[in-house]
Parts: sequence; C-alpha cells; structure tokens
Amino acid sequence: MQFTESCRELDEKWVDTLLNNPKIVGTKGKLGRNNAIYTLSLAYYASGVDQDECFDVMDEFNSNLKMPLKNQDVVRTVKSVYSGHFPGANKEKVLLLLENWGSESLSEDQLFTQKFK
Repeated sequence: MQFTESCRELDEKWVDTLLNNPKIVGTKGKLGRNNAIYTLSLAYYASGVDQDECFDVMDEFNSNLKMPLKNQDVVRTVKSVYSGHFPGANKEKVLLLLENWGSESLSEDQLFTQKFK
C-alpha cells in the first residue's frame, strides 16, 4: 500500500520523535529498539520508500542509539517489513512506543495528522 506524496506515514510527527531519541533501549516488559525499528520501517514501507533507503535510515538510527542492536537484527527487521505482510504502522504500538520513549508531550492530533488505518 502506498500513500501519495501528500499523505505519507513517515511525514508524521511520531516518526521524527522516535528517530530522534537515542535513548531507546530493549527493556523487559516495554517495547524497545526492535519494535521501534520495526514500526518505523513500516512507516517507510507504507510511504513507498525503497527498502535500501529504509535500511540506510534504520541503520543510522540504530547507530545513534546508546545501546544499538546488531546490524543483522536491523537487516532482518527491515526485510521482514518489506515482505509486505503489514500495510503500515499500528497506531496502538506507536502510542506505546511514544509512551515509553517519547521525549515530548504531544497530543494525538499533533502526532497523527492523517487518519490511521
């Protein structure tokens, strides 16, 4: 599923909020690095971004984390997303990630300007 240029998940505020947080870690009982990379990759996939470009962004995001994942985990996650089984990010997972790792207090209207599927 692809969005038009004017309607892309990756242009949403929640994407920037997660991409710009180097403090996301893996913690038992909390959505962490793997889920952040998976959810962000879904936004890139749904927005029609090429898999290689998505990997480059996720690789840079992972490299900026205080406790990065192994490169093979990032590769595996992006490949899984681009298998096409899911059309885009899940709003409930996005909200959980932001609850755990969001650095700003933003309303849903500020985080999501488009209707979520």
